[in-house]
Amino acid sequence: MTPALSTRAVIGPIIFDTYGDGAMAQALVDWIMRNIEGVEPVKRERFLMLACWDWFPGGTTAESVARKLEEALR
Repeated sequence: MTPALSTRAVIGPIIFDTYGDGAMAQALVDWIMRNIEGVEPVKRERFLMLACWDWFPGGTTAESVARKLEEALR
């Protein structure tokens, strides 16, 4: 399995469980996949939180999703 597929397999279900599996959630997963590679691991959770916050309303939800994503990516 390629790294991109394994990362998608990790982040996709978390995003879809939170935001549904509509076009916006699919686009968010795609956007994260295109941009996460250059993010340092120590800054990754903040990157994920800001991405979720930019795409969907709710800062508390974005923080929670980012925490779940970071845990899953470790």
